[in-house]
Amino acid sequence: MSRNNENLVVQGTLYGKKCDITVDTGATRSVVRRDIVPRTSINEASLRPILETAKGDEITVYGNATINLGLGNAVLPMEVIVADIVDEFILGLDIMKQFNFISVDFEKKTVESGQRGDNFFNINGEE
Repeated sequence: MSRNNENLVVQGTLYGKKCDITVDTGATRSVVRRDIVPRTSINEASLRPILETAKGDEITVYGNATINLGLGNAVLPMEVIVADIVDEFILGLDIMKQFNFISVDFEKKTVESGQRGDNFFNINGEE
């Protein structure tokens, strides 16, 4: 896990490729960058809603997608928004709540789910 411009970033996998995942407790929804998701997997929005960032910038939404996000030893199915964002993937509160991300242990350097007991990722990339 690292901090990139004050963001908490962890490694995961999407579509069999490594992906930087920005953990954002201020994001109500999880969002994946459009070029990460195969076009055939995007359920296009009939209306093009606009997301607004914390700074007030507008982001175009292209639809949603059901993905399998690999975190640590777990593969988590989830529905996310597909949009033009800078980060590859933003892990928002919707997914944190869904998988009950409740335990951050800086001594053991792990983040765990109380619901499943999975060790999702290690802080600082340690195993």
